[in-house]
Amino acid sequence: RLEQLGEDAAAASATADEQIAFLEERLAEEDRARAAQLEDQEDALGRLEAELRAAEAERDAAEAGRRLAEAQAEERGRELEAEVEGLERRLREVSISELPPALPRPSGHGSEASLGRLGATVDAAPE
Repeated sequence: RLEQLGEDAAAASATADEQIAFLEERLAEEDRARAAQLEDQEDALGRLEAELRAAEAERDAAEAGRRLAEAQAEERGRELEAEVEGLERRLREVSISELPPALPRPSGHGSEASLGRLGATVDAAPE
């Protein structure tokens, strides 16, 4: 009988060892699966972060381009204003006697009427 109990205990121990080995293998498989899943998630996160950085860089470049265009437009506007002021000053300096004879002489108050019309033409000119 004692011998039988020893054999039963050995069999139970072997079964328990098999179950432990089986459970350890399952845990190892689950750990590998979790590690692979974590790696996939980290890769996805890395791709999203890269996309975010690219989108931010694109936004920053667009903003810089917009600011540059605004600055260039403002500078061109100042240049055109200075040019118009120079033309207006030149128009005020020109007297009717300096106009070529082919141009019609203004009626009314001399060079002031002519300069007024010329100034209106300059003011109406597209930028």
